[in-house]
Amino acid sequence: MQTLDATSLANDTVTSQTTLEVQDATAITTNNHHIIPRAASYNPSSDLVGASNADGSSVENIGTNPIVNGDAIGVLITDSSGNILWVNNSDISLPTNKLQEGAYIENYYALTAQGLVDYTNWQTTTASGGHTVGDFINSGQATTSDYVKSTTELTVTNFVLPFAGGAGNQFLYLMIGLAAFGALGFYFSQRRKAEMDLEVINKEILGKNDNKRSNIYLTSRHTRPYAKIFHTKNRTHLAQAQRKGTNE
Repeated sequence: MQTLDATSLANDTVTSQTTLEVQDATAITTNNHHIIPRAASYNPSSDLVGASNADGSSVENIGTNPIVNGDAIGVLITDSSGNILWVNNSDISLPTNKLQEGAYIENYYALTAQGLVDYTNWQTTTASGGHTVGDFINSGQATTSDYVKSTTELTVTNFVLPFAGGAGNQFLYLMIGLAAFGALGFYFSQRRKAEMDLEVINKEILGKNDNKRSNIYLTSRHTRPYAKIFHTKNRTHLAQAQRKGTNE
């Protein structure tokens, strides 16, 4: 180790160099699995759970229109064979029936600070084709230091809204049929109960004289249960039947 005397310190300049390494805190998280109906529109941003920028700050509008480090999150959807079926930004919704019934892999890509620089350079040199973050990833020009990635397993079913077709309707139609059958059974059981109650009232009024029963009309009302309704010409028959029952 060499030391400097006062004269050397006065005549020479002493410098020191420090290397500062800054960590990129860009991150995204998504749902592990999501099931969607084939005939419904699907927005990939709905599966985003959280994200942070390079400086560690939280990303707003998660689930709708998230912006990481000043740009959108890219999405690539592939089938079970690895074929790419959808390339775009996460805030762009897939049209209905874009994906058929089956299992898919949905990869989300957020650009790091370095990735944003490389993406901007790529955009200026790409004259044709798409220019989304998803297109940049799909171009093969992005390096692993340009992005962070999260994956969601996507399952597309054939269950659709009522009367739009599809396997899901079979269950709905079954439930509707069972409900209608139950309502019909309840109606007839209540009707039979009312008829039996009217027969009891008839017997209490007429006793055992069944021939007179056909001349009397009985009905039940909510305000006056089992009110007696009959024609004027039958009033005499009813009075006679009641007197006869009393005399017996």
